[in-house]
Amino acid sequence: MEMTVRSDMVNGVDVCHGGIIFTLADTAMALAVNSHNERALAAHAEIDWLSPVPLGANLTATATHVVRRGRSAVNDVS
Repeated sequence: MEMTVRSDMVNGVDVCHGGIIFTLADTAMALAVNSHNERALAAHAEIDWLSPVPLGANLTATATHVVRRGRSAVNDVS
């Protein structure tokens, strides 16, 4: 998934709000985990912000399966 950071997505120091970045990653994970025609929901998630993302930046979230067993899965989103 891709997203361009708009002015309504930045916080008080003019970088993309962490919740917006988390939403991008969560949506990419949801699409990946539900791509097997079996509904699944997240039970746990965590995020590490490595650097600030400025207004106008393009972000890409790529979700990959690490382990999948039935409806349980571990996914990594970069």
